[in-house]
Amino acid sequence: MYKKVGLYMAVLLLVLLGSSPLISNIVGKPTVAAAVRSWSMEPVLTRGDLVFLLPTGENFNYKTGQVIVFSSKESGNHNWVMHRIVGGDRENGFITRGDASNSTDQEMNYPPIKPEWIAGIAIPLGDYLLKIPYVGNLLLFFGEYLGNPYLLTIFLAILALLFLWAPPK
Repeated sequence: MYKKVGLYMAVLLLVLLGSSPLISNIVGKPTVAAAVRSWSMEPVLTRGDLVFLLPTGENFNYKTGQVIVFSSKESGNHNWVMHRIVGGDRENGFITRGDASNSTDQEMNYPPIKPEWIAGIAIPLGDYLLKIPYVGNLLLFFGEYLGNPYLLTIFLAILALLFLWAPPK
């Protein structure tokens, strides 16, 4: 029985992981999970971690200390960034910084982060964040190196089907 539950949980994880790039590309922002692309959040997060996200809207109550995923296109940065809120407010914009940096993003010429630029927050679990180390490297490999995040979705769908339809032993 435990084997079957474990198998279904593995398939569910594969489906979540595989659908994340597809859903993110459709809606134009990270949704279910995001791969950490740099070392700017060390030691809490490192490149290749898969971080699960809570999608938020403009009216979400953001707080200092939360790790957010944002894109500030007005500053010319079209990439999604995962940094911590260290100050500011919703009216004037949030001040953000990577944990490994001594300078805020705003000291490095980013404008204060507006709530509408934020895709979501990293899901906290007490003093930790909900993440799976190294698994984000799959997303990075398919998205950055192969240039097509849909390949990951196809690959993991085939793998999930093989798990589900494996002949009984």
